[in-house]
Formats: sequence, structure tokens, C-alpha cells
Amino acid sequence: MKRLTALLIGSILLSGCAQMVEEQNKKDAETKASLMECSEPKLDDKYLKPTKEDFIAQLNRQALFAEAYKSIAGMKMDRLNISGLTQSDDLEVVGAIGDCNRKQTEQRISIVKPQFESLKSSTKNKVEKVALIKAYSEWVSYVKNNTGGNDARERVKLDSAIAEYENQ
Repeated sequence: MKRLTALLIGSILLSGCAQMVEEQNKKDAETKASLMECSEPKLDDKYLKPTKEDFIAQLNRQALFAEAYKSIAGMKMDRLNISGLTQSDDLEVVGAIGDCNRKQTEQRISIVKPQFESLKSSTKNKVEKVALIKAYSEWVSYVKNNTGGNDARERVKLDSAIAEYENQ
């Protein structure tokens, strides 16, 4: 009778452990999926035919979004470190976060570039055109090289170039 009772208690404990393992695996899969999510930058329709003011607003807006997305990537990495996922899952998630950052940067540039090209072709004043090119170039550099650490020098260079264009 003692053996039967011990066997019964053991099987109950094991079934509870199996259920806990299954629940943990489900939570790990949800964590992994949420860390691997990648949203796409979008262009507001009002910027489809850009004016100088709209373009400047778009550069600033997309720079802020780039900063935010880099911060989110950093938070995802922090969350990954405490998640308890397996090493292979960790590597997969790290790769997905890096791929997402590259994809978002490329999309951000591809969103703004047609606006830049349109303004560049329609700008007749040579000094203004040079300032436009400089502002766009600084913006591309900022978006590509932003580490999420809010590099103040890079942001100052961008703001300066945008202000120079704005004042033309």
C-alpha cells in the first residue's frame, strides 16, 4: 500500500512538473516572438508632396523615430538577458533584432529619399541646394550611425545642418 501511495504521489508531482514545463515553454515562445517583432516605418501621406517645411519636419520626425527604435532594441536586448531563453534562441533573437534595425534604417532612408530628390530637383538657389544636400546627408549619417546612446555630437551636427537649410 505504501508503494502504491508513493507511486500515486510521485505521478501527481510529475504531472504537475510536466504542466509547469509546458507553461514555461509557452511563455518562452511568447517572449521570443515579442522580442523578434519588427515594425515598419511609415510615411505620413501629408509628406508625399513635400515642401521645405514638411521635409524639415520629416527629417526631425524620422530622426526621433530612429532614436526611439534604437532604444527599443536596447530594451529588447536587456529583456533577452533576463528572459532565460536557451542559447540557440538567444542567438536567433539577437540576429532578428539586428536584422530589424538594419531593415528599419533602410526603410527610413527609402521613405525620405524620394522627398529629398524631389526637393533637390526643384530647388533653384544653389546655396539652398547645397544646404539641402548637407541636411539630408547629415540625416542619413545620423540615422545609420545612431547607436541609441543619444550621441549628442551627432545630433548637434544634424540639427545644425537642418537649421542651415531652414534659414536659406
